[in-house]
Amino acid sequence: MNTHHLTLSTLALALGCAPATDPQEGLSSTTTAPSTDPVQSLPANEVIMGHTAQPASIDGLFPPTAGGEPSPREGVLRCASEAERWDSPYLETFLFEAEHTGNGPEIHMARLRIHDTGTDPSIEVTASTTDFTWNKERVWLWVEAEEAGGVVHSTSLQVAAVAGSEGHLFVGGGYHFCFPMNFVCWDDQLQPRFTYDAETGECTDGEGRTGLNAWPIEMIRETGNAECADLRGVAVEEGDHTYPVLRDWNLRGALLDGGSLYFAILENASLEGADFSGMTMGYVQIDGTIDGFTQLPDAPCERFFDGTVFCSL
Repeated sequence: MNTHHLTLSTLALALGCAPATDPQEGLSSTTTAPSTDPVQSLPANEVIMGHTAQPASIDGLFPPTAGGEPSPREGVLRCASEAERWDSPYLETFLFEAEHTGNGPEIHMARLRIHDTGTDPSIEVTASTTDFTWNKERVWLWVEAEEAGGVVHSTSLQVAAVAGSEGHLFVGGGYHFCFPMNFVCWDDQLQPRFTYDAETGECTDGEGRTGLNAWPIEMIRETGNAECADLRGVAVEEGDHTYPVLRDWNLRGALLDGGSLYFAILENASLEGADFSGMTMGYVQIDGTIDGFTQLPDAPCERFFDGTVFCSL
């Protein structure tokens, strides 16, 4: 997959300059808030794992927890920010990996161009001060780091667990060099609720109900996993019009109605059951594997005997 992989022993980053804030006091920023809207094919009382596409205030997301804080989580937590042009002509993302260790929190961060694993981080320094909370309800991170020359920068983020994710997917807001931004965090145990059924062409859960995973594009960008993803209205390339190569993405059963893809290459993708029929695109190339349920885009596409397709527009 064309994803960024941070090495916990090598990468670190100094970002942000928001004042330190207790997570239970709320953070004035924007966030992608959890949604309780059901997918059309689900019963009325069924909640899809996901979040709304529009940002909302994060204030008040963290009320006091009865009986104290939940236990810290184990494993590796990964976070990705929305794509932005800060002080660079390129779209970049703020990434970090964090885990609890016997010696305390271990957190390494980097700011890199999105969809580009071949360039060095635009900022790379060692974190010197860290405040880190990660449990099944929320993630709170405050880091100060010193660059060469003694300049100190800081970053902070607060994200809340998405309903239905069992505390493995979080969305919220944070600060980067005093600028508010959205963040998505997930851990290694996050699994899609709905997976693609090749026999029926539907996305179903363990109880046979149909639906979609409303997973954030920021996480999909970093993991390449968009199986049964609800990508309606989403700009898949996130505005990166430098012909990025989105390699080895899993789009099995994904719904892209109303979404878009421009100036990009979708390479070696798994497209079984994917629905591109309502998608707008231009200056793109798409190649991957398909099945009888795949709905191809309105573009010149050539199907091959081995179950692959190549589209160019």
